[in-house]
Amino acid sequence: TDTTITNTGLTLANGTAYYISVRSTDNVGNVSTVVSTDGITVDTDGPVISSVIEGSLTADIDYQNSDTTLIIVWTGSDAASGIAQYEYALGTASGEDNTVTWTSAGLDTFTTLTGINLTEGTTYYASARATDVAENLSAVASGNGITIDLTAPVAGTVLDGTGKDITYTGSDTTLSANWSGFSDAVSGIEGYEVAIGTSSGGTDMVDWTWVGDVNSWTKTGLDLDHAVSYYISVRAKDFAGNISTISSTNGVIVDTEPPNSIVDIQADYFNSAGWDSVNQIQGTAIDSNSGISQLEITILRTSDDYYWSGSDWVGSEQWLTAFGTETWTYELSSANISDGIAYEVRSRGVDNVGNMETSYG
Repeated sequence: TDTTITNTGLTLANGTAYYISVRSTDNVGNVSTVVSTDGITVDTDGPVISSVIEGSLTADIDYQNSDTTLIIVWTGSDAASGIAQYEYALGTASGEDNTVTWTSAGLDTFTTLTGINLTEGTTYYASARATDVAENLSAVASGNGITIDLTAPVAGTVLDGTGKDITYTGSDTTLSANWSGFSDAVSGIEGYEVAIGTSSGGTDMVDWTWVGDVNSWTKTGLDLDHAVSYYISVRAKDFAGNISTISSTNGVIVDTEPPNSIVDIQADYFNSAGWDSVNQIQGTAIDSNSGISQLEITILRTSDDYYWSGSDWVGSEQWLTAFGTETWTYELSSANISDGIAYEVRSRGVDNVGNMETSYG
């Protein structure tokens, strides 16, 4: 007449459902109909935690710049009885819970830890485990760790141009810069942002632009003004998202206008006696920006369009380039000129960014 029974010593198959049936017999031998349970499935396999990621809801992150908050996400499954609950923990080694002890998350597969106290430079490992309905406990699974980095990168030095620092540029559409000396001791440099302005650190020409992990940059398609200084600024971002202070160039001045040169002949006519050191061909060249790099002259015999080559008169245009300053003199030997012949002297300047004068002095 017992109404409970426990049967031991059975051999039950994992994953199989078993049903217990009951019938009763009264005192005159009548047997009742059979009543059965809704079944119980044997589950001897523990759940499986297939992944644990730290720092983000969507992707695993190796570094972060918060020491009070951490996102943990995991995935798990149980093929038989199903998950009853998940638990998570945080420690300074895989599987440890010395920072956050094992805590139930119910059936949630993520949590955001807040109010914790993490140490810069330390790597923390999130762990998860699951219990199924049959009370099997999974093995502990851990992430690959996330390191705390609260310090911004150290700023370096930025130079105008592609190599050594330049003061002037002859382009009104293109600017370049190169940099060095940026560093980050914990997570490392992920890349750089650059900007261009008319003041140091300014962004009025080009706003902050991500250029990646490079150490030089050239921007084309600009609309730059002559005689205006432009500054390229750089800031570094580390893998934890910290951004360095801004480093800027000392400025590059746009020079798109050629020099202006003047020829000065002290008398209208010369003969062999009068062509002396006092009566030289001379002139000046002025460039108010990058300065004169070269000054050239040509001497044309206008009667037959022949040019003085330095040793002879030749048909093609010849420019004499032995002049590198803003003032020059040139003495043509009387043996190389003829009485009554008209000569025309022209000069042109070239500045330090390559602008050449086209309207001759």
